[in-house]
Amino acid sequence: MRKHKLGLLLALTAIAGAILVAATSAVGQEGKHSTAHAATGPATAAGGTYTPIKHVVVIFQENVSFDHYFGTYPNAANTDGQKFTPAVGTPVVDGLPPATSPTLPKKLQHSSNLLTSNPNQAAPVRLDSSAVGTTQGQGQLTCDQDHDYSDEQKSFDAGKMDFFVQATGTGSGTGPVGNPCAAKQVMDYYDGNTVTGLWTYAQHYAMSDNSYGTTFGPSAPGAINLVAGDTGGVDTSHSANIPSLSTPSSPDGDLAADGKGGYSLTSDAQPYWDDCSTRDAVAFSGQNIGDVLNQAGISWGWFQAGLRPSTSYSDGLSAIGQKTQSTATFIPDEFKNAGFQTKVPHSSNQALCDSVHPVGVALGGTGQWGYKNDYIPHHEPFDYYASTANPHHLAIPRQNGTDTVPGLKTIGRDTQSIVNGVPQFTPPTTTTTRRTSISWWRRSPPVSCRRRHSPRSAS
Repeated sequence: MRKHKLGLLLALTAIAGAILVAATSAVGQEGKHSTAHAATGPATAAGGTYTPIKHVVVIFQENVSFDHYFGTYPNAANTDGQKFTPAVGTPVVDGLPPATSPTLPKKLQHSSNLLTSNPNQAAPVRLDSSAVGTTQGQGQLTCDQDHDYSDEQKSFDAGKMDFFVQATGTGSGTGPVGNPCAAKQVMDYYDGNTVTGLWTYAQHYAMSDNSYGTTFGPSAPGAINLVAGDTGGVDTSHSANIPSLSTPSSPDGDLAADGKGGYSLTSDAQPYWDDCSTRDAVAFSGQNIGDVLNQAGISWGWFQAGLRPSTSYSDGLSAIGQKTQSTATFIPDEFKNAGFQTKVPHSSNQALCDSVHPVGVALGGTGQWGYKNDYIPHHEPFDYYASTANPHHLAIPRQNGTDTVPGLKTIGRDTQSIVNGVPQFTPPTTTTTRRTSISWWRRSPPVSCRRRHSPRSAS
C-alpha cells in the first residue's frame, strides 16, 4: 500500500491549500513518466525553449493522497454527479484498478485489483458527488481522518503499507451530517464525477502519479516542507504559549528533538510572526524559497484564503490604544484578547482574522454543517520566518470591495526592508526601485478543509 501526495503541474484545486506564484526565466523539464503528452517544437536557441516559461504556479493541496482523487483515473463510474469522458488516448495511471498498460514503466505495472483485493483492513469505497451520500456519510461531507506525525508512520507498517485503517482511520464521533465516523473511510476515494475539475486539469497538464511526500504529519510540517524542504531549524528564541515537546509516551507534540540540540516541527504549532496566531506558536531560522527568489531578483507571491483580515492592523491598534505603533513592532498575542471575534457571528478567536463561512457552501451549506475559519494560521508557511513574514496582514488597496489594478501590480514587487537587523514589515506600496519580493497577499475565495488520506497497497 502506498501513500501519495497529490500534485499537478500548473493547476490543481486549493482546498485548504494555497498558491505560490513566481516569475521566472525559461526553464525545461524532463521526466521518465508523465500522464500527459508534451507538446513538441523546435528550440529557439541553445538552451532555450520553443515556449519559454514566464511564470510558475504551484497550487498546494495538503493531507490528500493521489488515490483519494485519482485512484481510478481516467475512468469514472458516471452514476451520479457530472459525467466525465476521457479523451481518446489518455494515458493510464498507477492507480487502484489493475495497471498493466505498456505506457507505464514496468516497475509501476500491477495486475492486482486494489479496489477488491487490498491488504488493508478495508477495501476502498467510492464516495459519491452528493453532500451526504446515498449511504449517509459517503458523500462529500466526511469525517476528518487522523494525520498525526506518529500515527502516519504506524500506518506505513515498516513499508508494508497495510495499517492505515487501524492507525489513521477515525472510528469515533460523528461527521458533519451526524453520521457515525467509521475508521475504514480513510480508504475511500472520489472520481471524476465529483472532482471533475481536477480530472479535467489532468487531461491538459502533466501529472505525477508516483510521487511521495517527504515528511509525515499534519498541515504545518507539510507547508514548511513545501517552501523550505526542511522542518528542522526551529528558532527557540521566538515562541509563544509554550509549544509542546514530543515524548515516548506523547509522541505528537509540536516539536521533536533532533538529537543535535535542535528541534523539528512535527505538529500544527502556529506561526510566531502572525497577528492572527492565538495559541502555541514557533518560528524558524534558515531560509525558504521566498528568500532564495528574493536573492535572485525574481518576484513571487503567496495567495491563501482569508489573508485579508476582518479587522485591519490600523483599526486593531486604535482599538487597543496603540494607534502610533509602527509596523516594525511585533508583539505575539497583541490582539488575542481584544474581542474582535464577538463582531463576527460563528467565529472563533483569531485576533485580526475572524472571518468564517459555512461548511459546504457549494453543496447548499448555510450553517447546518457548521462553520470554518477563512484563515488558518498554520497553513501559512512564510509567517514562520521573519524574513518573509507579513505578520500584520497588510494588504493591497481596495476600492468598492475590489482590489485595485495598481495594487495588484505591487504583488511580488515589494520587498521586506531591514533596519539594523530588524524586519520593518512595511506595507505594499506602488512599485518604486524595489525589484525583490515578499509575500504580500490579496484574499482568495474562502475554501474549506477536509483532511483525508486514501492509501492503497503496494504493487
